[in-house]
Amino acid sequence: MKKQTIIKATTYASAKKLFRAIDNKVRLNILRLLEDKALSVKEISEKLNIMGVVCSTHLAILKRHGIVVCENGALDLRNRVYGLNKDKIVLVNSVCEKVLK
Repeated sequence: MKKQTIIKATTYASAKKLFRAIDNKVRLNILRLLEDKALSVKEISEKLNIMGVVCSTHLAILKRHGIVVCENGALDLRNRVYGLNKDKIVLVNSVCEKVLK
């Protein structure tokens, strides 16, 4: 008989919220860009060819869920630099691995 992997309820609830937050093409592309290094809103919006306000909206959702962090407190929103919260990414990877086993 195959061993079942059990996901703790708290881990599942956290992961469910994270998956909802990343369930968007623009947000997934933002995460892909941030894999290598932290970038400003301006850099992200230029690379994805989207308006700065659209980029900021998606970053706010990712930040609210703790997936990205603002690495500087620049007053000009376009110059704020965002990076990945590695702990949250590890959680998502862990849940995916358990589910896919």
